[in-house]
Amino acid sequence: MKRGFKAAMLALVLGLCSSFALSACSAGSKPAPDPDAGLRRQVMHASWAKGYASVEELMADTDFAGLIEVTGVVRVENSGAHLSEGSMAMPATVFSARVLDAAAGGQTELEIYMTGERTDEEVFELADDPLMASGEKWFIFARQNDNGTHTILTGPCGRFAYDEAQQRLTQLMIAVDQETGAVNAKAKVNADEIPNGAIPPMTLAEMKDKIAEAQAK
Repeated sequence: MKRGFKAAMLALVLGLCSSFALSACSAGSKPAPDPDAGLRRQVMHASWAKGYASVEELMADTDFAGLIEVTGVVRVENSGAHLSEGSMAMPATVFSARVLDAAAGGQTELEIYMTGERTDEEVFELADDPLMASGEKWFIFARQNDNGTHTILTGPCGRFAYDEAQQRLTQLMIAVDQETGAVNAKAKVNADEIPNGAIPPMTLAEMKDKIAEAQAK
């Protein structure tokens, strides 16, 4: 189901915050060294127009679901736009990725469109949807845009941190530290600590089983 990325599912909330990104080891999702170490971090807070409370709901809007590895940056659009007074444009980065394990969709490579950009001096990103970086592995649910790129569904809803050692997936809205942008793929949460509307952590095999069940309906 192709849709233009300009018809985004998020509305950016007014208010720009700035901080310095902390160097952090994030177990399975962020490579070492941290690509954001020492960079000034500017964030925008987003109000997502649609949420997904289950794998079945994600699959209803998904063109691709699977484990990917980020391989680089294809291009940056509207670079520095957030610095222009009165500008409504936002910078965006298109990442390249190779597919490691496709659960839905037959792609072997993807281009993934994300709000934000990383420069030599700063990283600008959504607080709850930090930019990816080369070498990171993620499990994503994404829709294809009219220009052939893919957008991850509602950012932190459709992206799962991958703990390769444990073959475990943790939804980004659980794994991310919004203050620093650090992601902890080994985050341990009790059932009563899972945010409302979040999908509980599960193994890669369990995720693929849930996707297969959704496809069978």
